[in-house]
Amino acid sequence: MKNEFILSEVILPEDIKGKILSSELSFSKFYARNPRDELRELIIHLKNTEISGLVILGGKESIEVLQNIQDELIDIFAGKNSSYFFKIYINKNSNDAISFIMIDRDKGNIIN
Repeated sequence: MKNEFILSEVILPEDIKGKILSSELSFSKFYARNPRDELRELIIHLKNTEISGLVILGGKESIEVLQNIQDELIDIFAGKNSSYFFKIYINKNSNDAISFIMIDRDKGNIIN
């Protein structure tokens, strides 16, 4: 997990890095996935937020990004800490973050 944590420091957008690194990651995983499968799952999650009240920061933007990916696979770094669950979508050619989602695990909090 140490390598994944170091990777997260490199590829995370600055505006969310502080929140994600605010406490120790209790889970992290780096994997590749078909972007159409990821898109389908994300759309379902966004529809469920209308019922649950959760907020998915970056959800709509990530849908647009995933719709435009032509590659067969996209790299994903996912994890959670005591406050947030996140996924970072990564350009596998440059290791740059191209989009992200972040969910506050405490349903009552709004992410700013």
